[in-house]
Amino acid sequence: MKKYTIIAGLSLLSLQLGAQNMYDALRYSSDYYTGSARTLALGNAVTATGGDVATIAVNPAGGAVSGFSQVTVTPGLNISSCTAQGTQLPGSASSLPYCYDSRLRTNRSSFALPNLGVNLNFNTGRKSGVKSWNFGVLINNRNYYQDRTYASGNHDGTSLAGYLASQASGTDASAFDASNAFETLPANLVLAWKSGMISTIGSASDVYAGATEKFIEDGSGNREFFIPGTLKQEFGREISGAKDDYLFNFGMNISDLVYLGFNLGTTQLSYSYDEYQRETPVNESLFDLDFGTAGVTNFKSLKYNNWYTTKGLGFLMKFGVIVTPGPFRIGLAVQTPTWFNMTDSWGASARTEFSNSAFNGSASAPEGSFKYSFTTPWKGSLGVAATLGGMAVISADYEFNSNRNMRFSDGTLDNASFSLVNQDIRNCLGSNHQLRVGAEIKPLDFLAVRAGYNYNAELSGTKAISGDEYVDAARIRTDSHSASVGLGFSSKGSFFADLAFRALVCPKEYVYPYPDYDFNDSGELLHYSPEIAVRRILYTAALTIGFRF
Repeated sequence: MKKYTIIAGLSLLSLQLGAQNMYDALRYSSDYYTGSARTLALGNAVTATGGDVATIAVNPAGGAVSGFSQVTVTPGLNISSCTAQGTQLPGSASSLPYCYDSRLRTNRSSFALPNLGVNLNFNTGRKSGVKSWNFGVLINNRNYYQDRTYASGNHDGTSLAGYLASQASGTDASAFDASNAFETLPANLVLAWKSGMISTIGSASDVYAGATEKFIEDGSGNREFFIPGTLKQEFGREISGAKDDYLFNFGMNISDLVYLGFNLGTTQLSYSYDEYQRETPVNESLFDLDFGTAGVTNFKSLKYNNWYTTKGLGFLMKFGVIVTPGPFRIGLAVQTPTWFNMTDSWGASARTEFSNSAFNGSASAPEGSFKYSFTTPWKGSLGVAATLGGMAVISADYEFNSNRNMRFSDGTLDNASFSLVNQDIRNCLGSNHQLRVGAEIKPLDFLAVRAGYNYNAELSGTKAISGDEYVDAARIRTDSHSASVGLGFSSKGSFFADLAFRALVCPKEYVYPYPDYDFNDSGELLHYSPEIAVRRILYTAALTIGFRF
């Protein structure tokens, strides 16, 4: 049965405090380093290599490896390509029609500055001991949030308006008209009532039908609701944002054998989500509605829009060491949690249109905001690298963290707003394992050819939530893969330039515009609500221009 999801339709949130969930925690803590074009081409498998300003973000000891100062700037281009299509689920209702049957692809592009840094090297003149020390300042991207998804298709089994009507049943209509309705009731239901998506039936004040529904009533007063014709349903969303580190680095070279480094920095996080759902009848004449003395009209369209933004500012520290026994290098880095202060803002609106415009309605929910804290887990990485005859370098990294250590906090003693979500994090989430490998070959003194690969098992060992039960999460396992290639040019003077390209295959998402709601008296599901499978690939191109001095 359809129980697992990476992201549910956010329009179904009540827009009240404490709406964060464990998937938000995963989103804000996940890292997909961009860095400079060199580190990007090497798959950011640079825990043990160092030498590049951008390696400081992965291992603070990387800035101490080079015996010179350098400055780099890296403009980049991100292109997100999303493919969305409805799915067909197994079970007794699998033969019923599903919407979102079209396979649709949408793209979104943006320019970025994933890396900007300077590293100053100071030689002490000693032949052993602390031979040099360095000070660096770095801006480095840790994750991009970029998505444009659109799905569309025909469906006659369920509807958004039908779902909202089923959720409103049992609530007296007077509560929706109260001045404090948005404070006491789920905002999506209040919007549905005020915009005309749902209405009461006959003389009943707590039984509702959606604008897309009709019903049959037997002699006992039982009602069977149904969609009288085919609906065109649309789902769209846009996501944007980034997570960037602003780092101060200090490092030292001890006898060309041991390199130590320390980062002190802040992380700026921004995430923006905007979603809409639209329903229109294929044959408007089938959707006639009788409002008694008010008159008869036909349902024409509805649209529900929901948005929210998250902004965060965090603090972190990172420690690193690189040792160089012979042709090999071994690197180790440990990063503290990032302690974020976060602010969420949100809003929603709804609009319904009828053939008689006198019945049209629209409403907007009051915009809200909420401040809270979020703590990411500790992270550790281990890397090894080898130089082959001065002509090639190969490297491999392993990074690990336990997602169970993430926490939300509202600043109160009992932390009541987040007690349930923190319990879900402890009980459901597993560990994160990331493997990064990279290679560089220099066929010519001035030319380097690079390639890299990443594998990220972000929810390894994780369980999902289904009601009050924890169930196996094979359906929501979020493994991702990326491959990268690049070229490097180094002049005999101080100038150098690097070019890189990466394709990141993100985890597949299952989006539910609205949950299942069409059950009979025995609890058997009569019609599944739609499920949309979304596959996103993020393409990144980066060009680094740098100078050594």
